[in-house]
Amino acid sequence: MRATLADPPISARCRRPLLLLVLLLLLLLLLLLLLPLPAAAAAAPPAPPARAQEAGKIVLLGESGVGKTNLLSRLSNDEFNDDFAATIGVEFLTTVLEVPDIQRRVKAQIWDTAGQERFRSILSAYYRRARGAVLVFDASRPETLEHLEYWRTELLKKNEDNDELVLLLVGNKADLLAPAERAEAEAAGAAYAAKHGLAFELASAKSGENVKESFCGLMAAIFTRQAEAASGGRAGSVTLEQGAAALGRGGAAASLSTIKLDADPVAPKKSKCC
Repeated sequence: MRATLADPPISARCRRPLLLLVLLLLLLLLLLLLLPLPAAAAAAPPAPPARAQEAGKIVLLGESGVGKTNLLSRLSNDEFNDDFAATIGVEFLTTVLEVPDIQRRVKAQIWDTAGQERFRSILSAYYRRARGAVLVFDASRPETLEHLEYWRTELLKKNEDNDELVLLLVGNKADLLAPAERAEAEAAGAAYAAKHGLAFELASAKSGENVKESFCGLMAAIFTRQAEAASGGRAGSVTLEQGAAALGRGGAAASLSTIKLDADPVAPKKSKCC
């Protein structure tokens, strides 16, 4: 069959449906671009953290070399330093304990004092108005537990009118103990704690064992005692376990500062970071 002048070429007739299809696709694409996309549901802003309730000042006491500074370093930065350097100044750690179970935050200042004998008369001024104290001994050196009696006595002298003081005994360097030595350290620490009405924990600043748990429990016990006093309840003794059970365990956010020994022993200015 011969093509006439009125008929378009075959190639032209094949291109027309393709052009129409392309135009249709472009039109659909243009409509999609012009149509507004459905707005995504706005996420609710996170609730601001609850105001931290003050637990007061906690002091770390014990002989030089028992690991007080490393306990503080493990708590604040989760770090441990093998190089021993005796504390010359007084370090204080502002820490906030998160208590998610009851939606409560507890804030405290933890003071690390030098353990050398020549600083004792100066440092005793820092014990005043403490709400908690951690008596630290080296679990691998039994004599450091015996020497704690000086620190405990001085602490109580400076806080004779303080009915809210909570004490915790910590045997540090548990990582150095063989099983038999650990049992002996636990027995000696438990006997000392029972004699003086203290809570007791074996811990290791090097491994992190019981470090955060001990401080969290102590702060919880301090807050529990303060809450009882504020509500008119009888202040009675609050054990570490009771405080921890009431408030749960949580993490801590902290900042570390240092002051000189010749500074006036007053509480430092409140940190804005926590």
